[in-house]
Amino acid sequence: MPEEKKQQIAQKKNKKRVLIVLAFLLVFVLCSFISNRSGYLQTLEIGENYVEVFKTNITYKYAIMGINFLVWFIAIYITNKFIKKGLKPFF
Repeated sequence: MPEEKKQQIAQKKNKKRVLIVLAFLLVFVLCSFISNRSGYLQTLEIGENYVEVFKTNITYKYAIMGINFLVWFIAIYITNKFIKKGLKPFF
């Protein structure tokens, strides 16, 4: 019985975590869309020939953000693995 209860609690925590992550992703996408749209409209006001430069800048910006995310994710993941490995003898 206690194992089933622990599993239910873990499932509830996982559902909450997924919902929180999805909410943050939704907010990020919404803010990014608004920001990119306003930048695009400003670029159109300057001139049509700058639209390609705007698209290139957006591509570079999101590529750099993705690479940064991967680097930080891998670094934190490896660090957590070492910390857990080091703490196992104590628990």
